[in-house]
Amino acid sequence: MASPRRYDLDEMLKRHEKLVDAEETAGKVFQEKHSVLQFQKRMAANREYLSLARKQELPETQHVYLGGFFVELPAKQVQKIVQQDQDRLKAWENKARANIKKNVAKLQSILPSERPPAVVDLLTTESKSL
Repeated sequence: MASPRRYDLDEMLKRHEKLVDAEETAGKVFQEKHSVLQFQKRMAANREYLSLARKQELPETQHVYLGGFFVELPAKQVQKIVQQDQDRLKAWENKARANIKKNVAKLQSILPSERPPAVVDLLTTESKSL
């Protein structure tokens, strides 16, 4: 009969720390992915408005929701604001994608041989989309 394996407390603590670190990093990846999706939704709405503004003649003034209230602004200024928002969102999206890549690489280094199926799926879909 084989004797039961003795567990070293230090080994168990190190393993626990690795798993906690992996869980925190995976959480960051999911948060960043959610942010990217939100940026993309807003960018799609901006693109829709900019496309509509190019195709049709818009009224000279438009109402825009800024900071909790509606403001009436000239159409050209609204287009400029929307384009600036689009540029800012693109920069944020690129930063979020860079953070995702960094955190996925960190996950791979933390648990190189013990990736659960959900993490493997996340890594493969993220690498395909980037």
